[in-house]
Amino acid sequence: MPRGWPALLSNRLFAVLIVGILALGVIALAQPATPVSTTTAEPSEASSQAALRPRMIRGINLNVFSRGYLGFDRSHAQLDAMKAAGVTWVAVVPNWYMPTKESNQIRRHHDTPTDASLRTFIREAHERGIRVLLKPHVDVETGDWRGEITPANDAAWFNNYKRMITGYARLAQQEGVEALVIGVEFNTMQDRTLRWRQVISAVRRAYDGQITYAANWNGYDGVQFWDDLDWIGIDAYFPLAGGNRNPRVAGMTQRLRGHLDAVEDWRTQQGHPVSRKPVVITEVGYTSVDGGSQSPSHYPDSCAEPGVVVDMNEQRDAYTALFRAISERPWLAGVFLWWWDNPSTSDHYPHGDDWECFYTPRGKPAMRVIINAYRRP
Repeated sequence: MPRGWPALLSNRLFAVLIVGILALGVIALAQPATPVSTTTAEPSEASSQAALRPRMIRGINLNVFSRGYLGFDRSHAQLDAMKAAGVTWVAVVPNWYMPTKESNQIRRHHDTPTDASLRTFIREAHERGIRVLLKPHVDVETGDWRGEITPANDAAWFNNYKRMITGYARLAQQEGVEALVIGVEFNTMQDRTLRWRQVISAVRRAYDGQITYAANWNGYDGVQFWDDLDWIGIDAYFPLAGGNRNPRVAGMTQRLRGHLDAVEDWRTQQGHPVSRKPVVITEVGYTSVDGGSQSPSHYPDSCAEPGVVVDMNEQRDAYTALFRAISERPWLAGVFLWWWDNPSTSDHYPHGDDWECFYTPRGKPAMRVIINAYRRP
């Protein structure tokens, strides 16, 4: 998950929730009000796109900052739009919180989805033939990134974490959820291998589906418990552009191929059983700002921030490069894009304040690229 997201959203949450009924248009192209880059790709670059393999996961993340939204009809209408776009899996993200990055406490918040609303959404997804990845996040109320937490007491933190995640494991078992993420981007905590193995064991006792860990793009090689998991999960916010402010699709594709080569080499070097486990991109996404492909996990505070220039074509080209690169890797089982927007955030098409420059692909040229990739047989 992009850094600092919960803190940015919290101040806008209730104002955005009032804004009205969710638009169902999947590919309508709106004209942004903020400055727009004139950078364009050659038509051949934008339109030439490799097809994903037939059995690849075609996933999307849905991160909702609302207690009840997942139980509402308009959230279920989003599932219809996802299915029309070719989505086969949805990663549902309930958020829990630590008061500070040093805290041992992990607790629900006023914006954590209720279990009842989560169950309703899972059932609605299954009715539509969409599989579910349950992906709980732990964020920090002060806005610090979860990858930099330093709890005062490891044992206390892991006990609290295990209580939270096994609760979701039981819910996942009861609702027939296909896969569960047991942790997300805990860079400073993932070296506690024994404690993570204990978490995994507790989850396995409660849940018999597929499980994974979502490692940050710069930390997957530091995880030592992949052998206990079913997938290797990577939040793949790899830089695509280096220092180039006007990257071309070919250059972005080549850089991503280099990152994937490194993943493949590392996986092979691990030996059995890790070298035979599928890799799933549990998150990847691109903002629609000029230079956004240089550091995909970062984004502006708002579209009104000085210096922010909307560049929807760069976002489109980054997705084109993504699908070209991942389609070539037989060991890569699928991808979950970040994200499908919703009214609990300011990144909500077409009513949110920041949809023009943030992650949502809806209402932008990137949506057509995603549909072309996801709906191809």
